[in-house]
Amino acid sequence: MRITVLLRRLRDQPNGTPSKQLLGECEIAAFSTALALREAVPGTQVNVLAAGPASLEDEVLTRALMAGADHAVRVSDQCLESVDYLGIARVLAAACRKSEFDLVLCGDRSEDEGQGAVGPAVAELLGIPHVTAVVETALLEEATPTETSPVLRVSRRDPGMTRTFRLPLPALITVARTHGPDVVLGTDPLPSCVSPVEALDLTCLGIQAAELRHRDRCIGRAHPVRVMRNATVVKDADEFLARLREDRLLP
Repeated sequence: MRITVLLRRLRDQPNGTPSKQLLGECEIAAFSTALALREAVPGTQVNVLAAGPASLEDEVLTRALMAGADHAVRVSDQCLESVDYLGIARVLAAACRKSEFDLVLCGDRSEDEGQGAVGPAVAELLGIPHVTAVVETALLEEATPTETSPVLRVSRRDPGMTRTFRLPLPALITVARTHGPDVVLGTDPLPSCVSPVEALDLTCLGIQAAELRHRDRCIGRAHPVRVMRNATVVKDADEFLARLREDRLLP
């Protein structure tokens, strides 16, 4: 079985400043799940993949190699620093397709943005099923005669219940947490003997940077909004509506 884990360096601020913590809890849970599946399924290969500049992502990928990953790939291009989630998802999907996979794992939600949109978008672009918010994953040995590929048993926590699914591969899972111990990425100085991270550019994936540049304008034009430290008292509804229009919160 070939597993690809999507990783992303945790950001401390919206401007991209890296956090002192390398990964969020969900990303660590996804990586831990991959290593646990490798222990359960002999011959499984775990690859880690990131999209972003080397200054941010290489330390994460290198420490993942030290923790047990078999191979690490980083896709970088200057345009990736400003594109939206769908642009990043397109790049990650193309990289997954190039390296081949049976299962793609990623964190359910990043701690800095908390959107949880990249994983499902990658699954949609790859044309494979996906399950979000997974809390437990195991290989299902009792496959039916018509199932020619491995089948996983995955559980996700919904309000008031836990639901379990049969998931034939290939598929994508976004991991919320794990039941077992999570892998700890070290903070010691990186040794020089670690396997290098494979660097890819967009051309290797059949993508031109110009195809992604429009993704940084999809939110439309941004306008500053006046922020008051104290509550503002208005005399009537007309003044209230006028202030909303002035701050571009109403057309």
